[in-house]
Amino acid sequence: EVVTLAAGRIMSEIEQTLLGEDLQSSREMRKQMDTDSLTQASMLPDSQKLHKDYDIDGWTYQCGSLGGGFHQWDITPNKMMSLLVGNSTQLGPEGALVATSIQSITRVQWNQQSNLTHAMRVINDLHWSMQDADWTASLGLVQINPDTGYGSICTAGKIQAFIVSPRGFRPIGSQVCEVGAQPDTEFILSRFVVQPGEILVTYTSDIVNERSFAPPSQKMRGRRSLPY
Repeated sequence: EVVTLAAGRIMSEIEQTLLGEDLQSSREMRKQMDTDSLTQASMLPDSQKLHKDYDIDGWTYQCGSLGGGFHQWDITPNKMMSLLVGNSTQLGPEGALVATSIQSITRVQWNQQSNLTHAMRVINDLHWSMQDADWTASLGLVQINPDTGYGSICTAGKIQAFIVSPRGFRPIGSQVCEVGAQPDTEFILSRFVVQPGEILVTYTSDIVNERSFAPPSQKMRGRRSLPY
């Protein structure tokens, strides 16, 4: 009986120790995930106005504390408004790695004043070369001359883009496979003009149904808007 009681007590203490270690490990993992989530959120752009004639805004939803969604914008050295929107095929921490990679590469390409198709090819080639996991992503790159409203767009994967006006909307961009899906993808550049009172809308088609769009209200006339 003494041996049985001792063995039972020892097993109970072992179980409590293991449960305690698992709980501690889980807490540390959650804390690390929260920190990583804040770091990823800090990479998204703030609401700083890029140009007096344009309103720009964006929204990214992650399926969890970490995810593969991303958007960003900036005035690049060539005085163009440059914009990025997309999401990785992967979810969770894996998707966050892909998103961070694309955001970082895009910033480098913007600083080098690369054209959109060249930037897309660089991202595609680098992600295609990473064969250890799924590094594919849907991606849209946009550049606009803020003085004239003339712009260009290059898209890949599940990206939709429209110019919306009181008269309706017109699609822009082209559909090719996701970046990182295959080598030597031929990315297509499309050109457009954003007139005063029009809106450029760019989004991943997994988030919004295209049929939900309606013409903008009268109060939006006279300015140009770039929601992402």
